[in-house]
Amino acid sequence: MEIHFHKRLGCLSFPQLYELSSKPASRVSFHIVRWSARPGCLTLNTDGCSKGNPGCSGGGGILRDASGGPILAFSAFFGIRSSLHAEALAMLTGLRMCVKQGFVTVDLQSDSRVLVGIIQRCFRCPWQIRPEIEQIWDLAATGVRVSHCYREANRVADILANVGVSHPQQGYIMYDSTSIIPKLAKGEIRLDKLGMSSVRRIVREVERSDRVLDSV
Repeated sequence: MEIHFHKRLGCLSFPQLYELSSKPASRVSFHIVRWSARPGCLTLNTDGCSKGNPGCSGGGGILRDASGGPILAFSAFFGIRSSLHAEALAMLTGLRMCVKQGFVTVDLQSDSRVLVGIIQRCFRCPWQIRPEIEQIWDLAATGVRVSHCYREANRVADILANVGVSHPQQGYIMYDSTSIIPKLAKGEIRLDKLGMSSVRRIVREVERSDRVLDSV
């Protein structure tokens, strides 16, 4: 086996070789990631963060048109919460903001696969966040399309979520003008509008025995 693969395996017996072949290996791929929106649709990106999980938490989000132009944004302080709870509160806060301003049909993007799976009823909802999830389901019933996006395509919402953690006294802040959006978030908005891309490294686990069979 070592001669065939030109690699030191460190196995002294056949049982050790069998054990090695059953352990998962990894394959690395690289994806080009950038923020995108469906033509003619408004897109709401939300994100939540928790410093400690659970810990001091906040959320943020931004509503943009199809070209990437900002319409509304927010940052909010949520108190002591887990990361998933902060993600759910950020999504709920963003939907409430949109509905209050008359935007009831939007595409909603989140970088939390777990939360998106719960909203799409693919995963079981933890009881701790059930009240927020039920409210999200009610608001999303008006024509909201929920999808997952990578973190690199959600940087504006991530920045606003961290801003939310920093203003516990103010609680919730809505930005209805580009001029009052935090400077760091404003820079990312410009990059998204220009279509700037990021490279994401994705590691996928595969069975080592499958890799051996493919190579022989």
